[in-house]
Parts: sequence; C-alpha cells; structure tokens
Amino acid sequence: MSQSIRIFKVFRALYKTISAIVYYVITLLIPKDNNLWVFGSWKGKSYSDNSKEMFEYMISNHPEIKVVWIAKNDMIYKELLKKGLPVVRYSTLRGKWSVARAAANFQTESNEDTGLYKVGGTKVIQLFHGSGAIKEAYLYAGMGWLKKLLVKIYSDNHSTSYWMVASDYYVMRYPILCECNPQKIKVTGQPRTDLLLRRNKVEFFENFRQEHPKSKIIIYTPTHRNYALNDKVYMSESSWNDLNDFLHVNEIFMFFKPHPLELPKYIDTFKCYSNIILVSNNSIKETSDIYEYMHYFDMLISDYSSISSDFLPLDKPIIHYMYDLETFEDTIFKLNALDKFVAGPIVKSIDELKLAIIKGLETDDYRNVRYSAARIAYKYNDSQNCERVYEAVLSILNMKNEKD
Repeated sequence: MSQSIRIFKVFRALYKTISAIVYYVITLLIPKDNNLWVFGSWKGKSYSDNSKEMFEYMISNHPEIKVVWIAKNDMIYKELLKKGLPVVRYSTLRGKWSVARAAANFQTESNEDTGLYKVGGTKVIQLFHGSGAIKEAYLYAGMGWLKKLLVKIYSDNHSTSYWMVASDYYVMRYPILCECNPQKIKVTGQPRTDLLLRRNKVEFFENFRQEHPKSKIIIYTPTHRNYALNDKVYMSESSWNDLNDFLHVNEIFMFFKPHPLELPKYIDTFKCYSNIILVSNNSIKETSDIYEYMHYFDMLISDYSSISSDFLPLDKPIIHYMYDLETFEDTIFKLNALDKFVAGPIVKSIDELKLAIIKGLETDDYRNVRYSAARIAYKYNDSQNCERVYEAVLSILNMKNEKD
C-alpha cells in the first residue's frame, strides 16, 4: 500500500470519527419518543430478515407503537409504500428526524441499516442476520487497538447494542465474537423463526409443486468467502453439469441461492439447467425473503452458513457441503462451533454430495444429530419469538408498567 493511500485512509477515519462524535452529541440532545421505533436491514437496501418480520409483527399486533421502516433506496421505499406500510427515505429530513427521535432502533447488521452513525440516547436492538453458525466471525479480528476504537465509534455499536438471541449459547459467545455486554443479551428467540414456522403460502412454489408432484425440491445456500472480494465460484461448469444430470435422473430440483454478496458473480454468467434454478432477488415475484418459502424444501444443502441452524425448526435433512473445509478458516472466520451445530453429514466432493442427497431423502439417518444441534441453537420451540422481543424492548425502555 502506497504512503498516499495510507494517509488518505487515516484522514478518512479521523473525519468519520469526528463526524460520528458530533452526530452522537447532537442527537443525544433530541428527546426520544418511547412510542416511536425505527427498523432497517442490510444497510437500508433490503426489506428482509429479522427486522422485517418484527416490523410487520408490530404493525399487526401492537399498533400503539408507531413503527417506521428506514429505506435507503427507491426500490424498497416504493415496495413498502405500495403495500401501505409506514416507510420513509433516510435521505429526507423526515427520515433523519425519525431516526433521531426513535427510542428503539432495530437492526440486523449495523448502524448503516437505519442511518450512518450511532444515535445518542437511542437503544439499538440488534436482531442480527446470522446466528447459530458453524462458522463464527470475529468482528474486530486483526485490528489494532486504535483501529478497533475508531471502528467502534464510527462504524458500528455492537458492543453497546441490546442483542436478541435464540439460546443461552449466544449469551456466552457474542461477548467473545463482538465484544458486547452479556448483560445486554436477551434470550428471546429470533423473529424470522416465527415467519418460518408460519409456513406462508407462496404462489410460485405452490405452482411448482403442482407442476412437479413426484419431484423432491431441495435448496443449496452456500455462505460467502473472503467477503466476496475474489472471483472464485463454488463449482466448475463440469461439476454443475454432473450434478444437474444426477438431479434430473432422480427427479430432484435444486434451487441455488448464493449469498447476497456473491450473487453478482452468477447473475449474467450462470448457465441454465433443467434441474438447477438460480435464485436471484427477482426470481420469485412474491418475495425475495427466503424465510417466506424455505419450508417448501425437502432438504437444505449449505456449508458453514447460519442458515443451517435456521432450517432446524423444520426438522428436515441438512447436508454440509464443505469442499474447502481444510482451507476455509482465516483471521475473521473460525469454525469454533463445528462440534455444536453440525446437523447432517459433512461432504467434500460432488460424488459424496450426490450420495448424501439420496440417503438423506430416503432414510434421513441424521435426525438425532439435528436434534442435538437444535437443543443448542434454540431455547424456545414455538412461534412467540416476536412477542418475547417486544416484551424485552418494553423492559429496556422502562415501558413495561405503562403497557401492562
């Protein structure tokens, strides 16, 4: 790295740090409205995940609380406006004022979900987007003390957020991974589990099932690698061809859903196959949220992704396709939970994968393994996760007595 680039990065970090401090002090002076809660996800550019489910739950069940979705692009803004849901563009004065006035700020990633910097006096409710992972990512891995301090000031506030988690396991792990306060971690369950267990009807899959009544439907959802900074793809074209032939012979359809950070690699280049279907944001018109339709699949194939744990409540076969098991770990991603969250066979080649698919669909020999993983991943086996999050937030805001 050249000296000029280093100097630029230093000045940029200092600018962002000073801006974040000024913003925090100004917003700290703005009175907060306990009855105003704002929501966002994936840096304000997606309407999905735990925040989405919690947002819609509040609208349906607790209208006494004013909720607002913070959108950072026109597509999300217009989508919610069309549905008649309360949404504002962050770029507007109303959007910025809503974020500054809200007593509770619901996120699935960082401050950028609903703005840019930490808001003074607001309680951040961190629902997060990936819990229960075999892969565990260390948020501040490889950072020196100064860089870590600056990042905590201007980039995120995981260390001061209130975390809503699915089991006691995360009360122990998140303080290590994200340096958050264990006293601010609440075991409530995660909102998107309610959505999954509700098993909503999605027209695309209802029609697909009718068109292929004798076929099995599975999904492959690999995680991202190195934050999608390289051009590497998961499998060669010959491997995809081999897998497709196998699926065709066995009357199995596989939906392939890359991680959002890696999807651009496939949009224009992925070959059309008879039995492998690439899932992009526009593939299923009714929704881009996988938790709306994950219950339609007879099996999940993943790797180190947290979606393996998310799939557990459905009690269906799971395969871990870990073709790069020996080389996956780096300074950020560790496989520290491998012994706790494996929920099915680990395979490393296409041939092993094909055999595991047949065995999983025919005999499902890993039920007990799934059960053990589920006991660690979930404290609650019900559809009351959103309500528990709501109750926890009332307590955090000292509103419990007001609402009783």
